[in-house]
Amino acid sequence: MTWLTGPNAGRSVEVKTWTLATGAFELFIPVAYPISVGDAFTAVPGCDKRFATCKGRFSNILNFRGEPLVPGVDSTMSYPDAV
Repeated sequence: MTWLTGPNAGRSVEVKTWTLATGAFELFIPVAYPISVGDAFTAVPGCDKRFATCKGRFSNILNFRGEPLVPGVDSTMSYPDAV
């Protein structure tokens, strides 16, 4: 979410959740200045870096640059002797 007007103009913050029914956003961190009625913003869908999302939501398989078959940090740290 990027603020276009108001005291937060030019600042961006990551959206944690969005509720379709109410149009409410929950942000990961609070904004720097209070939000007022009429402050404009843009919000764009993010990437969860999953192949299925890239294919289904964005129809963008050709530009997918992830490594879905390489185990991540969670996998390597799950062993009992991991440091």
